[in-house]
Parts: sequence; structure tokens; C-alpha cells
Amino acid sequence: MRKMTTTACALALGLAWALAPAAAQTPPPKVEDKADTIERKADEKADKVRAEGDRKADQAVRDFQQKENLTVTGQLDAETRARLTSARSSSTSPASPGAPPAMSDKTGNPQSQKQ
Repeated sequence: MRKMTTTACALALGLAWALAPAAAQTPPPKVEDKADTIERKADEKADKVRAEGDRKADQAVRDFQQKENLTVTGQLDAETRARLTSARSSSTSPASPGAPPAMSDKTGNPQSQKQ
């Protein structure tokens, strides 16, 4: 009887192993494989962030060119660069020394500062 029980257990274990899902039979991934996967996903995310930043920068240049009545190319050409430099210079020089910078609402209209 004991021999029959041992044989039955061995047979049951063999069947269970054969019928188990493939995922249960595959060895766990190596640490290097996990690190490679993490690095690949990080690179993909960085590429997406870079692409989104590039898209937003291009759109900002286009918006500025349109606002300044320049040829809208989305490229930071010499004319756009010169206009940006002159716009920055005029906006950074305060009306009077020590005066706080002017504030504006979303439409560009001046607002009084609340203290």
C-alpha cells in the first residue's frame, strides 16, 4: 500500500508540474534584466519629456513671432533673437530705480500690486 501511495504522489506531482502555467515554470528575471528594463523605461520617459519640451518651446517661439509681427517659423532665427533681446532689455529696466516690477493680468493689462 505504501508503494502505491508514493507512486500516486509522484504521478500527481508530475501531472501538476506538466499542467502548471508556463509563467510558474520560468525562472525569475535576473537583477540585470530588471535594471535594463528600468533603464529602458526611464529613457523612454526622458524622450517623451524632451519631445514635449521641444514642442512647447517651438510653440512659444511661434507665439512670440506672431505677437511681434515676425515671419512665423518656430525657429529662433536672427530676427527673432534680436527682437527677444530687445524685448527682454526693455522689460527688465524698471521705470525708476528700486521700483518693483510691474504686474499684469493674463491679458497683459497692468494691475496694481496688493500689499
